[in-house]
Amino acid sequence: MDEKMSKKIDLALLAVGVVVILIFVWQYFQSSGKPADVKPEEQTAPAADAAPAGEYPEYAALQGMRSVELAGNFESWTPDAKVDPEKTRTAVLTVAGNVSDAFLLVKASREGQPFTQWDSFYFKLNDTGGHLFRPQSLKTPDSIIPSLLFNLYDLPYLPSVPYSEEREPERANLLAMLKPGARLYLTTFISSLKPGSIEGLTLYYACAADSDCSITIK
Repeated sequence: MDEKMSKKIDLALLAVGVVVILIFVWQYFQSSGKPADVKPEEQTAPAADAAPAGEYPEYAALQGMRSVELAGNFESWTPDAKVDPEKTRTAVLTVAGNVSDAFLLVKASREGQPFTQWDSFYFKLNDTGGHLFRPQSLKTPDSIIPSLLFNLYDLPYLPSVPYSEEREPERANLLAMLKPGARLYLTTFISSLKPGSIEGLTLYYACAADSDCSITIK
């Protein structure tokens, strides 16, 4: 075998070696990009918000509704048992179109913890409403900060303090107030001697079949 033929064979073997190396490198990166198999017992449990609709029908219905946030990340409480304007959320709601259904979802806490028996959440539209009666909240999934859910068609509340779950609540149909062209004055705060926080206060609503409704806040 002459020298030229030997060099050609060496170059061919080198080329084959490079191709083999490239194939191994390609296979390595392909396999490393695939997610690892998860054993059944290692799968993440569904979040509380993903609870079955049959167990929380009203809460599940919110997913198909429109919404407007009324308050969020707002420090609120009543120092010295007095309403403080700086710790009270006020706003004006404007309604357009025909609203057929409405729910109020409250997420609030007292010093990062659920309310005690002496704390309450105050919600009023115009001159109607008061301290929301927690025992009659609609059922919601469990969470660190419990949620309160109320149908505005039948809102249970105590008109005055002291808040006590032994009292008989009054009831109001706030849905009837959400009429086309209505302007409603919102007042809401946490009634507590300790600092509280309104993590989220959201109004969910649905429009009548023949209407494109909206609720805006200023």
